[in-house]
Amino acid sequence: MSRFRIVLEIARWEFFRWFKLRDQIITLLIAVTMSIAFGWGQMFLGRNSSDQVNLVVLNEDILPERVQMGSRITLNPPVGRSEHELREAVARKELDGLLILKSLDEGELVVHKDPLWKNELQQYLNLERRRVKIEQMKVSGAQITDALSPFNITMKYPETAMKQATLAERISAVILIGLMFIGVFYSAGNQFVAITGEKQLRVTEQIISAVSPQQWIDGKILGIGVFSLVRTIGFAVSVFAFVLTLNLFGWQLQIPIEFTNPAMLLVLVVLSIGGFLFWNAFCAALAATINDPNTSSKTAFVFAPILPSIGFAFAALKNPDSLLMQILTLLPITSPAVLSARLVLTDVAVWEVVLAVVLLMVAIALLRKAAGKIFHLGILMYGKEPTVKEMVRWLRKT
Repeated sequence: MSRFRIVLEIARWEFFRWFKLRDQIITLLIAVTMSIAFGWGQMFLGRNSSDQVNLVVLNEDILPERVQMGSRITLNPPVGRSEHELREAVARKELDGLLILKSLDEGELVVHKDPLWKNELQQYLNLERRRVKIEQMKVSGAQITDALSPFNITMKYPETAMKQATLAERISAVILIGLMFIGVFYSAGNQFVAITGEKQLRVTEQIISAVSPQQWIDGKILGIGVFSLVRTIGFAVSVFAFVLTLNLFGWQLQIPIEFTNPAMLLVLVVLSIGGFLFWNAFCAALAATINDPNTSSKTAFVFAPILPSIGFAFAALKNPDSLLMQILTLLPITSPAVLSARLVLTDVAVWEVVLAVVLLMVAIALLRKAAGKIFHLGILMYGKEPTVKEMVRWLRKT
């Protein structure tokens, strides 16, 4: 059997070791179910928000020349009924509420339950109180309107300016970063569990007697990396199904037009594969040096570098065209997340994309070779974990 065929067989075994089609289907069904629940919830709240509310106002002369509300709340006079009678009517749910004005600054609202429309009433009373107070100051309506008018700013951009990210693009960038974060952690976690578990069970010694350590580590990196990609695509499909189902209920959530560009989708897939392979190689190399993950001080180092490498991508939401973001776009440790976010948020030069992908592939090749060397020597060590100095010496001898 050829070397490449052996690697593919190991990768295939690792992939199906973790991949469960049922889990993917369940994730998709959960997303659709949640979107349907959100949609029905919106429709239910929408119906409730359109219900008319009838209030009776006592001492309505406190607000002279009262302007009727333009919302669902209707304010009615008592029509000869006493306060006691009106309170009883509220208790019997014949009235939605009784508003007793004690002064221009204070009032009492009698209801049979906490009302959903309280904020609407509060806003109206605030505006009416302000109107009466200003009228008492003898200020004309035109002066009031002029004083309360906002300062208008019209946004203009030169033709050479970078495009401005829309809200939908910002949300999409956050989702891409989140998916990358989930995929990398799935990848790193599975790689860590697989190698440390095999090392503790002493099964790797038997395996590498049949295949080379480099083939074994290559198969693990490829298999778990592809699994992480499929898992991430499953989450992406679930998010798309979530948005699409909500749009059927009238939410009108926008999907950025960039996601209809095949070239961009291809770049995002390449970046995802590259990111997963990069961190798989890193985690495989480090996990091979750990005897017991429950007591080893190296355990934290498996996941510690991942957080900042992906977390830096959130800075692109504020200024995706800054010099720092352009530098992080090219660094292999940060390019998968940062470049993915920038592709949605702004116009990225073609040379940046090409250079970032090339540097990422070179870094994966070097890290894969280093992982194979460390794995070869570290997987057979028991009792004493190799130090960082020892691992550096191994790499120098590669």
